[in-house]
Amino acid sequence: ALGVAPYKNEGNCFKKYCDPSKVKFYLSCGLPIVMTDTTYFSETILRENAGVITNYDKDDISKSIVSIIKDRISYSKLRNNAINLAKNMSSKNILDNAFKRSMHF
Repeated sequence: ALGVAPYKNEGNCFKKYCDPSKVKFYLSCGLPIVMTDTTYFSETILRENAGVITNYDKDDISKSIVSIIKDRISYSKLRNNAINLAKNMSSKNILDNAFKRSMHF
C-alpha cells in the first residue's frame, strides 16, 4: 500500500502554503508517499526519504507507484522512514522541541 497525493500546481495556489494533512495521515499509517511538489511538505518527504516526488501526470504517477511496489527493499526503507517521520511529527515531539528551542535563545 502507498499514500498517493497528486496535488495539482495551479500557479498562485494556496496549496503551496497549506499543511497537507492527508500526507501526514498516510505517514502515520506507515505508508510510503507518492506526491507532487505542490506543497512545502514535498521537501520533507525527500529529505527524510519517506517517499518520492513526481509530476502531476498520470504516467509519471503510475511509474512512481509501480517502481516502489516492485522493489521490496526500497519499499521497506521508505516505509520505515515514513513511520519514523510520523513519530517525529507527533504533537508531543513538536511541543517538546518548541519548548527546548525557546529555552535556548
